[in-house]
Amino acid sequence: MTSLLVLTLGLVFPASAGVQASQQGSVRGSVVDVTTNAPITAAEVALINLIHGISTTATTGRAWEFLFSAVEPGRYLLRPRGDGYVEVTEDVAGARSRSIVLRSGENLTDMTLRVGAGGVIAGTVLDLEREPVVDAPVSAFRYVYDAIRYRWTWMPAQHARTTDRGEFRIGGLHPGRYVVRATPPSNVELEDSFVGVAGTDAFRTLPLDVRTAITSEQGSGSNQRRDGHLPIYYPNTPDLRQAARIAIDFGRESYVQIVMPLEPAFSIRGAAIDPTSQGRLPTFFSLSSRTIRFPDSEDVAADGTFEFSNLAPGSYDINVILSTNESAGTVPSPIDGLPPLPVPVQPNTHPDRLVGHAEVTVINEDVEDIVIAPEAMTVSGRVEVPGGGMLPGGLFVAIRGLGLSSNQPHPAELHADGAFTITHVPQGDYLLIVTGLSGGMPNGLPAGWYVDSARFGAVDALAAGFRVDPVWAGQRLDIVLRQSSSRLSVTINEVARREGAVFVAAVPDAGRRHRPDLYRTGWTDERGFLSFDGIAPGQYRVFAWERIETNAWLDPEYIAGIESQGRLVRIGENGRESVEFRVIR
Repeated sequence: MTSLLVLTLGLVFPASAGVQASQQGSVRGSVVDVTTNAPITAAEVALINLIHGISTTATTGRAWEFLFSAVEPGRYLLRPRGDGYVEVTEDVAGARSRSIVLRSGENLTDMTLRVGAGGVIAGTVLDLEREPVVDAPVSAFRYVYDAIRYRWTWMPAQHARTTDRGEFRIGGLHPGRYVVRATPPSNVELEDSFVGVAGTDAFRTLPLDVRTAITSEQGSGSNQRRDGHLPIYYPNTPDLRQAARIAIDFGRESYVQIVMPLEPAFSIRGAAIDPTSQGRLPTFFSLSSRTIRFPDSEDVAADGTFEFSNLAPGSYDINVILSTNESAGTVPSPIDGLPPLPVPVQPNTHPDRLVGHAEVTVINEDVEDIVIAPEAMTVSGRVEVPGGGMLPGGLFVAIRGLGLSSNQPHPAELHADGAFTITHVPQGDYLLIVTGLSGGMPNGLPAGWYVDSARFGAVDALAAGFRVDPVWAGQRLDIVLRQSSSRLSVTINEVARREGAVFVAAVPDAGRRHRPDLYRTGWTDERGFLSFDGIAPGQYRVFAWERIETNAWLDPEYIAGIESQGRLVRIGENGRESVEFRVIR
């Protein structure tokens, strides 16, 4: 197998008058297999400029080295990827991507980049008579941390279709936990089966009634499917909660066999209406699940009616935006002559919009006559420091709906006195995040600051979230921030010498593990030392790994399984604590 490593060079600007021109340098290194530490020959290699994003490539030769010469000074990121391999640094905390600074005339050598052979899930799909199921879509879902909803969920990773022997193979998987789902071919959308057929010679030879049926199905939207049966998870269950989890590591291949019983599927039908009678129509529509991430959908009839089919029993969330502005939720296409492109709904600040959310439970029959009549609700409050102290600048208050997909309320910036108002809040359950923003995404509080308390009316908004509905929408959300000077020093008795660092996480106690703002993570130096300054007071378990799946330390279920391997530490107000221990193998 070969790997691809992308190396991006910085743009060159003319030297200003009187300023000495920068001298070019070079970058030399090798690509090795993370599991065997063996060098990989004939690997395509690259380096990404952190400012301009321009790239160039090189190839490792017989000496297992790649070389980039005539490189302008600048900041770069070494990144490997390629055929049969997955990038270690992209999804696993360990063997980090090399972020480097190339100074004028500098020659960097001995850059070691690690890749791993992608994992594989292979198997067969059979019917009840043990005959192969042909052309059945098979999907691998990975258990990942959803940064939009601040919760763990099953996210689609890779897809395949069964052969005429009912076999499938899904490769290129990063290390992690997966489930596999096979969908009966009868559930495949007709437009998937007949993509591009209209207008062809073959299409013109079909009978008129067949051509009419195909054309009408193609225009009916992706939620209009033929009657089918439920998708089946390995091992042979329509219930995701009973699916077997498959652990994938570098180069690991797992085999599964799925037998598809005929489990009936169900539908949800209803309509979204404008309660103000101002003629607003849906410009965004989606169905989501509390256990698995669906792609957002904008398929809804012009009159606001909708139907979601082929659903298993369970709890679902429907999200909708109504607007009289036809361009709401779109941006102009960059290609002349094409219609506007849909965009993420955030920011939900357009005064014309109404945002709605409904929770629906499917048991053993279709759910009919769901009516969503959105109400425009706001959540207002204030952020304070005890004693009237000064707040750090650039703060936002965000609330994240557990049942929402990308249809999240837009974060609200604080006024000078700490007051804020979050608009367009759908009814539902929320978690609170106080944060700075970088590129429109939360990037945490400034160093040393933490949320000490938050109340939404009489409810503790930090305990397990809070609910917003027409009854509670008038309550104030009052938040208290504190600044900590506490320090936790960590020393690892052994260090991964090949990297000179290990990954450390300070995980809050079980009652606070739903709060991502309290976790502290970092890398030890070449001595095996790391200090967490300004850590919030409380009880923590400290862990260290040579290699761990990204965000696994945020998963309470994973941490519960290795609880005894961490070191318990209690941090007091302005405390100074130190721990020493070994890495988790």
